[in-house]
Amino acid sequence: MTDDLNTLADWLLACGVDTVALGSTGVYWIPVYEVLERRGLTVWLVDARQMKYVPGRKSDVQDCQWLHKLMSLGLLRAAWRPGDEVCVVRAVVRQREVLMAEQANWVQCMQKALLQMNLQLTEVLSDVMGMTGWAATIMLAGALTQVFCYRAAAVASCSLLPDRMLAGTSYDEAAQHDNTTGIDRGSR
Repeated sequence: MTDDLNTLADWLLACGVDTVALGSTGVYWIPVYEVLERRGLTVWLVDARQMKYVPGRKSDVQDCQWLHKLMSLGLLRAAWRPGDEVCVVRAVVRQREVLMAEQANWVQCMQKALLQMNLQLTEVLSDVMGMTGWAATIMLAGALTQVFCYRAAAVASCSLLPDRMLAGTSYDEAAQHDNTTGIDRGSR
């Protein structure tokens, strides 16, 4: 796509164009804007509200013709766009906001799963996502994984059974106390 944009810039420069007006709907204008600006063209970012009064049915070709007419008559104003450094910082801040929102959703899903397992960490911890909450969650996840493996191994009767289970310890005793994590599952 960048090659096509460079070809577009070459064509515009060959035609003697020095100023280009772009509609600012969505994010589709960003690569076009950046390539044309890098190639030395003056790029005007135009608010879509200035173009909404296109007579007749709307199409991309009609939008372009309407932009050309408004631009040639001097009826458009270029929107302000900050410099490259500010754009990079804005993109990082926006991405952080998205990740923080997603993190909140995953925390809610995790808390819901813990509640469904009758593990109410919120009753004993003020901040489930704090260091203690994370340590407890990781420990519980490891313990639950081991219990699941014990059950799967017992059902499948395969050779993946832990040594202490093969040595005569029953499944229930092994599931009640796991010496590798020190978690006593019988007190739940």
